[in-house]
Amino acid sequence: MDNTFGPRLLGHFDFTLLFEHTIFEIVPGSILIFTLPLYVHKILTCKRLVRPGWLLWAKATVAVGIAAVQLASVVFWFKSPLDSRLAEAAALIYFLSSIGVIVITYVSHTYFLQPVIFLASYLSITLLLDLATVYTYYHRTGLATITGLTCSLPALKVLLLVLEETSKRPLVIAENRNQLSREILAGFWNRATFFWVNPLLLFGFTHIIQNRDLPNIGEQFDSKLLFQTLKVAWDKQNKTSKYALLRALVSSMPWLFLFAILPRLVLIGFIFSQPFLLQDVVNYTSGEATQPDHISREQEATALILATALIFCGKAISRTCFSYIRNQIIIMVRGALTTAVYYKSLRLSVAESEDSATVTLITTDIVTVEEVISMLYDCASMVLEVTFGTVVLSLFTGAASALAVICTVIGTLMSMRLAKHIANTRKIWNERIHNRVAATSNIVAQVKDIKMTGLAPSMANHLKSLRANEIEASLRTRKANCISFGLSSFADTVTPAVVVAGALFWTKTLDTMSTARFYAILAVVTLLTDPLASLISLLPIWSASFACLSRIQSYLAQEELQDPRRIRASSHHGSHSVSAQPQPHFIHLRGVNVTMDLTGIILRNASIAIRPGEITMIDGTVGCGKSTLLNVMLGEMPLRNGTATLSTRSIAFAGQKPWLLNTTIRLNIIGHNPYNEVIYTRVVYICDLQFDFDQLPNRDETLVGSGGCQLSGGQKQRISIARALYVEADVTILDDPFSSLDRDTSSLIRIRLFDDGHATPDGRSLVMTTSTKQHLVNAHTVYRVQSDGFVVQMTQQQVESELEKLARDHRAGVVPAAAASANPTASVEPPAVVEATDSDAEKQREATYKKYGSFSVYKYFLRPAGIIAVIAWLTFDAVSAASERMPNIYVRVWLDKHAGDNRYYIGYALICLLHPILNGVGGAFFFWYINTPAITELHDNLVASVFGATFTFLAEEDAGCILNRFSTDMNLATQGIPGLILNAIFRGYTVVIDIAIISAGASYAAPIIPFFGFLVLAIQQFYLSTSRQLRALELDATKLLVRHLLESAAGILHIRAFRWQEKVMDEFFTSLNIAQTPFYLLNCVQQWLECVLDFSTAGAAILVVTFAVKFSNTASANSMGLAFLSLIGFSANVVAWVKASVAMETGFGAVARIRAYCEVVPREIYKDDKEPVPDYWPHHGLLELNCVSAVYGSQETSDAPQINNLTVTIRPGPGLGIIGRTGSGKTTILLSILNLLKYKGTICIDNREIRTICPEFLRSQITTLTQGGLHLLGSVKFNLDPFDASLRPPTSIITDAMCVSMLQKVGLWDIVSARGGLTARMKDMKFSGGQRQLFQFARAMLHHQSMRTKIILMDEATSSLDEETEARILTTINTAFAGCTKVVISHRPAALGNSDFLIRLNAGQVEPVTT
Repeated sequence: MDNTFGPRLLGHFDFTLLFEHTIFEIVPGSILIFTLPLYVHKILTCKRLVRPGWLLWAKATVAVGIAAVQLASVVFWFKSPLDSRLAEAAALIYFLSSIGVIVITYVSHTYFLQPVIFLASYLSITLLLDLATVYTYYHRTGLATITGLTCSLPALKVLLLVLEETSKRPLVIAENRNQLSREILAGFWNRATFFWVNPLLLFGFTHIIQNRDLPNIGEQFDSKLLFQTLKVAWDKQNKTSKYALLRALVSSMPWLFLFAILPRLVLIGFIFSQPFLLQDVVNYTSGEATQPDHISREQEATALILATALIFCGKAISRTCFSYIRNQIIIMVRGALTTAVYYKSLRLSVAESEDSATVTLITTDIVTVEEVISMLYDCASMVLEVTFGTVVLSLFTGAASALAVICTVIGTLMSMRLAKHIANTRKIWNERIHNRVAATSNIVAQVKDIKMTGLAPSMANHLKSLRANEIEASLRTRKANCISFGLSSFADTVTPAVVVAGALFWTKTLDTMSTARFYAILAVVTLLTDPLASLISLLPIWSASFACLSRIQSYLAQEELQDPRRIRASSHHGSHSVSAQPQPHFIHLRGVNVTMDLTGIILRNASIAIRPGEITMIDGTVGCGKSTLLNVMLGEMPLRNGTATLSTRSIAFAGQKPWLLNTTIRLNIIGHNPYNEVIYTRVVYICDLQFDFDQLPNRDETLVGSGGCQLSGGQKQRISIARALYVEADVTILDDPFSSLDRDTSSLIRIRLFDDGHATPDGRSLVMTTSTKQHLVNAHTVYRVQSDGFVVQMTQQQVESELEKLARDHRAGVVPAAAASANPTASVEPPAVVEATDSDAEKQREATYKKYGSFSVYKYFLRPAGIIAVIAWLTFDAVSAASERMPNIYVRVWLDKHAGDNRYYIGYALICLLHPILNGVGGAFFFWYINTPAITELHDNLVASVFGATFTFLAEEDAGCILNRFSTDMNLATQGIPGLILNAIFRGYTVVIDIAIISAGASYAAPIIPFFGFLVLAIQQFYLSTSRQLRALELDATKLLVRHLLESAAGILHIRAFRWQEKVMDEFFTSLNIAQTPFYLLNCVQQWLECVLDFSTAGAAILVVTFAVKFSNTASANSMGLAFLSLIGFSANVVAWVKASVAMETGFGAVARIRAYCEVVPREIYKDDKEPVPDYWPHHGLLELNCVSAVYGSQETSDAPQINNLTVTIRPGPGLGIIGRTGSGKTTILLSILNLLKYKGTICIDNREIRTICPEFLRSQITTLTQGGLHLLGSVKFNLDPFDASLRPPTSIITDAMCVSMLQKVGLWDIVSARGGLTARMKDMKFSGGQRQLFQFARAMLHHQSMRTKIILMDEATSSLDEETEARILTTINTAFAGCTKVVISHRPAALGNSDFLIRLNAGQVEPVTT
């Protein structure tokens, strides 16, 4: 019998020798010998990473011992009386493989930080095979010596495995050996069981985790390396192909994608061995023989127990190995795609970069794409499982198995059709999400101006309407999801009914109605329908997820901005002197023509030469194309004709709109350049920043806030100028740099910059646009951009003539004297932001953790739906879960009562049809009546908190933090949490039902299941503590990424001008690597949870089978079949429930963060203790400030910026003019009038204290023109009239004619009409800085006309206008605002010319103004 292949030796509990020698020795030994050249090549070509040390000698000793034993076995086999040539060949091959083990052991120790997986796998597999071989040899005569030798092999291999798992950290050659994580040095079994995660879990269970506590995840996840690999693969793809990006991802990391296939295939094999085990266990319980040769029942029982251990433990190990590799693929895809999107954003046009597409793609689409990677394997393996399950089913039911295939085909076809619909609806949903996030980003960035202009309620309603549109689009997808739920349930419950019908009435394979056979069929059908149901449900999700991948591919395939400039000769960057070779021109434009879509021709035949050592100024009216001309020099504009030639790339730039990062003032000035104290001191002196530093508590280490929100407009402008000068570039380009500065400050900077020779030292050049003609006196060369687009060079005589005329006009004007009283104070606005300390962050995070998973958070989320709706849904869901298990319970009743009565099948079929209907209807009820009101209220609460917050809070709060709540957290609450809730609740019900079924069907299992339940709960709680913290850390890091994205989008022009693309990319790589660490570790601890639960389930299964075969009299075959059938699904259900419940609790962290944010945001309050405000208040506009002391910021200390004891009365008419140095407190007065700051004293409008008026109503009754202006995403009309119609008086109606009239008054209608009219997008207007200010005047006049306002506040509203345009617009608004009370802040005399009186502020102190 031993000469047959077997594999089992008939009549014995053993294998044949022929089978063991072939499969247990020749096959694994040959595989190892075949791979040996790869490791020899490693020795010859690679460098050693680890020193030998005692560990290598110990490994070598054990490996040599294994080889010695194998050599002795070869000798004894040749002398064996069996005289088997195959046995001799097997022993010889096994000996040669042991020599290979010595070589691979040396390579694994010396040339790899992480022990070689192949070696550990080989040793582990052959260890089990050796144990079986020892048993076989022991039961054969004449093999006693060989048996003794073979007995030592398992022990030696265990010892070698232990040594392989021992850390090599002390022997690592690299100096950073102590920084290497446990995972990097972990052995195969350490990684296969995620044992290396345990220290992190223990630490998280007892401590608050910080980023510094997280281990390094390895260089293979470095974002820069991942991006470079993906870029190479992406560049080779045909961008028009639908799957170009997917192919690029796979080809960039092919080995990982391949390595994941083997453990998944092994997992499928273990899964489909369960029905055969079930059949044998049930047959054994019923007393039937499971083997044809009738081995002893004791041996059969032992075989069933060992088979159970092998199958369930094998499932756990193979699933863990697959999850480990898949986890690595997901983190690598995430890193590669995120950096690719950011890299692309740096190469798009300014208009495209300023769009918030990158934020949406990274925070929403890439998260969804990560699911695509998992679904690639899941869908492929499910197809294999369905195919394999159908084949196995045919062994039990014959041709009736084809019915399962038919159900599969029908379900797949229906699902594919549904998937196309979901892909379209999901695409619309994603677009709506993008619109909301982009609008939110745009609004949050301008939230201070929105508060000042009284637009907060209108913008809140606008975001709510965008949210409503998003939810409307989501419900279309949810409707299709509900149908998908029904389809998946249909496959899960109806397919068994169809197959059973075929077996009963067609193939007659169930005529005998064998209990074991019936339950085996149900088990196979369950294993077939589970992947089938998942496949059907995943296909629509695949379509939706692939739509996100398509969006990313479309973004990456966009045409990049092409630099039209030609470089004549290269030059150094950031030098201290120009090239030794004389350069005729740094920049030379010849015959340049620039046109844009909708705008027509902007520049015509423009020719400009920028010469070394010269100051070149560009003059022109508002909107003539000055900034466009600078953009041509910077390479930001495509040329229709002409050439732009450079002799240097060393260019510095300061835009008209300052770009500041949310960091310190010093870091904003030095940028990405090394710190040089001499240069830094000089540029601070030139820009007159030392006085500002002296007034700030942290001097130049003060944080500027998001977009510089903690600084005044003039301070931001001067820091921007200082950064451009700090670079010491060959060419410095300044776009209207003095527009936000008062006259004294700008004059001082001009003297230090131009007159003192700091503008063109060492032959460098400076190019500057200006709207103020007085600046032209400092220029060597002056160009004027005419309104028709032509550029002419002005002669020196023309410049002097215009300056003389301007001086005469100025001398003819009269500036009235000041009249006001105030007490002095020595302070400057605003205060520095106090940076949060680590302890503060820990306390805040710990407080948030207490909210995670708490009942109050669930109540907070579900409260809008109402208690009745929630109870109804929970009840309905319980019935739906019960209906899923009812068919199996019905089968037990059928088999117990009338096994041969096929009429019972009718009831069985009807029960199977019930579950799909209940599942789909239950999902629809949740989405429409629970989820929709919940997510709507959640967003509305966040909107109300942000727009109802105090001005001080918004000024100090990081805009990225606010946007993170609206983007990451809100998207998670909208897209992730609903599915998590449905899954967790449904799975929870099924687990309880399964426990009841198992306990009722198999009484011996009753004590085991509660213990297992307590174990599961303990594991869940142990895991949850760390997973929450890792999720919080990942979200915090994501917030920094979002901030980096927003700042880069806002400053893309500056980044490219300074050629900082590589440096900001490096910063992004660093930030992303920080974010990747908690994300990867969070996935690892999730896989640890799955691994522990799988092994726990394996232990429970072994105990159940042991009780069944050892105490078979305690249960019938029928009850055992139902119990084991439930047990097969029970393990998966418990894992699914724990993962779903933990994911739900972790996901609810987003709700907890939103709730906590809403609770900590300080709200505006007012004393509503007087009679209602009269209609059309104020009637006159009399403004009285009496002893007003105002503080800008949250610090009410003596050295805080403030206005002290200001008393002034402003009557309707010309009004009050306020002048003063930047940062002196001018804007504080306006903020006080708008009740945006806490103040002492009284401010009355028409004898009504403003603190007794609703703040939003107050601001809506005042027309305010802010310093920064507003630029909202949307149409021109929406920007012109952004106020919600419901918030205006009923008699106030805004018509298109009124809008056109206002644009005509400011001189913009011709431009707007030519570029699309009122319905065109605002960003398509491409207004210059001056044109944006003109547009702001049009909005203000329209607001004044519609709201009949009597008070006008203007903060540097004409700073970007040239003199002619300023004079024209001032005449227009004097007519439009006639009879109104006006408060004007300006540093330009023309804007103050009509004021009744002037006051000058110096650090809050009012000084007299002389005419």
